[in-house]
Amino acid sequence: MTPLQFLELAKLLPEPMVLVTVAAQFLSANPPFLEILDIKKETLDGKSLFEFTASPHDKISQYLQNCAKTRQMLIGSIDLRHADGQITGYRCDGALVQPRSQESPALILLRLKQKESASSRFTSLTQKVNELNKEIAERKRTEIALKESEKRFRQLADAMPQMVWTARPDGYPDYFNRRWDEFTGFSQGEYAGLNWEKILHPEDVNRYSDTWYGAVETGSAYEIEYRFRDYRTADYRWFLGRAEPVHDEAGRIVKWFGTCTDINEQKLAVIERDKLLQKEHEARQIAENANRLKDEFLATVSHELRTPLNAILGWASIAQSSGIDSAAMKRALEIIVRSARSQNQIIEDILDVSRIITGKLILNIGSVELISVIDAALDSIRPALEAKKIRLKTDFDRDAELISGDSNRLQQIVWNLLSNAAKFTPPEGEIAVLLKRAGNYAEVSFCDSGAGISPDFLPFIFDRFTQADGSTTRQYGGLGLGLAITRHLVELHGGSIYAHSEGVGCGSIFTIKLPLAAMQGGTAESLLRSRGTKSQETLGIPKTALSGIKVLVVDDESDARELFKVILAQYGAEVVTAESAEEALENLSLSLPHVLVSDIGMPGSDGYELIRRVRNYPPAGNLYAVALTAYARKEDRERALSEGFNDYLSKPVEASELIKIVARLNRRG
Repeated sequence: MTPLQFLELAKLLPEPMVLVTVAAQFLSANPPFLEILDIKKETLDGKSLFEFTASPHDKISQYLQNCAKTRQMLIGSIDLRHADGQITGYRCDGALVQPRSQESPALILLRLKQKESASSRFTSLTQKVNELNKEIAERKRTEIALKESEKRFRQLADAMPQMVWTARPDGYPDYFNRRWDEFTGFSQGEYAGLNWEKILHPEDVNRYSDTWYGAVETGSAYEIEYRFRDYRTADYRWFLGRAEPVHDEAGRIVKWFGTCTDINEQKLAVIERDKLLQKEHEARQIAENANRLKDEFLATVSHELRTPLNAILGWASIAQSSGIDSAAMKRALEIIVRSARSQNQIIEDILDVSRIITGKLILNIGSVELISVIDAALDSIRPALEAKKIRLKTDFDRDAELISGDSNRLQQIVWNLLSNAAKFTPPEGEIAVLLKRAGNYAEVSFCDSGAGISPDFLPFIFDRFTQADGSTTRQYGGLGLGLAITRHLVELHGGSIYAHSEGVGCGSIFTIKLPLAAMQGGTAESLLRSRGTKSQETLGIPKTALSGIKVLVVDDESDARELFKVILAQYGAEVVTAESAEEALENLSLSLPHVLVSDIGMPGSDGYELIRRVRNYPPAGNLYAVALTAYARKEDRERALSEGFNDYLSKPVEASELIKIVARLNRRG
């Protein structure tokens, strides 16, 4: 190494370094060496190390000769005299960098360190080593204590009824207690491959993942309700999962501690309570809606009844006044009659609804030509159509003409649908009535180009007391009963009705389907077994079937008593009627009948009270009793029989069924 090469290398190093010969002659020195002596580089030219040292020269010479003899680093010491005369001791590391040769002397590299600095560093190092040893010992004691603590924790966790678990800071589970293993069927060695989808309810998997890893990411407390599958029963149970992070002194999360508590019974109770609350809320909504509809209906009834009444009273007052001419009197009478008929129709609709609700609407069934019924309804509605210049189209299929039904009620059905179409069709609009055969049914469609029906209202179009516009500013009058009555009448005939509309302003189509009459030998006979009264010709029972049988009929409705009396008497029965339980008991004490036919719902003492008193009256203890009621539920029938009745018929009563029940008694006698 040349002095120049040494200088290029050594000038980058922070420690004082110098290159000398064995004779201590300076060859080169780096800047830190020049700084500690406070001299310039030129000062060293031609000088030796002896000139700058306070150490004995022979000691330095011997040290340099020892360095030249070995390639190992040799440690020595040297005292340097600074320019200001101050002497500083240094530790010296010497090494041979170029052996002696014939051409050049041996070169020795010396690296200097202050003795105080080296001693201080050594002392500091010793202290650090001691501190490290203490820390290692403390850590060993901590690890032992931690293992003991973890052992006690696991023993405690295994004894707890809850599922207990721990997880690493990244959320990966590393421990579950025995309760977890018993419930899930997983063993301690299976946590690494734990598949939550196997134990969590499918609906809870994503919610669990979002909640847990959200807590891990934010370091916040974790809480969730989820369902685990019990591997022993394959059933799912609700658990409350909670976890808290544990932090070190620096605030870093070092562990997660969590529990899963069985809350299945409480959760199911809450779910059931919520269902009950929901049902109660729905029931309240229904009741409130029904109450609102009732209020709207009563307001509408008041309006619809007062409107024609206003015309009647007004024109009656005009007719009573003096000075009215014959033309005005004629007009007054026409308006009064028309208004009275309108009011009568409103009342009839309300009564029909009442009969439907109470099950007292009776049909007089016979063979009916449907085209004649439609023509009659068209004749009654034609003036209204002509007044609005509404075009009428008809298309009738004669193969669908003959049905079984009540001609008056069928005409009411057709009239309701026609008047409904006429009311909602604008002037110069169009109405079409189509009759065709559809299998074993006659299908009648009423098509109009009127206001149409909104999709929201269409499902409720046949409900009682409902109108698309129930406000005081509504354009069309009416009680909202016509279509509801029509639906019930159609269903009583064994048919069906449905409505179709593309929306508001797109017109509407109402279609009814009624069973056709069967054709046997060219004679039409009814296939319909309706809930109404059948004609005598269709019963197939001899006129003398009830001869010799005395029947006591009890009903608070005079029309019902008269109806049953006529039906039974036509087949030879001797019929006595009573309008109350008290009157019936009086009749029993005077003359004992063969059969008791009693309504259930009566004021004062009802049918149940009557039959109990009859069974406690010894002469009538075995009297054959038939219950009549508008209540048609299974429990109503069971109660009637358990109270003491022998048979049960729901209203409206089919005459054939009543006659057959009474006739069976005659056959038994």
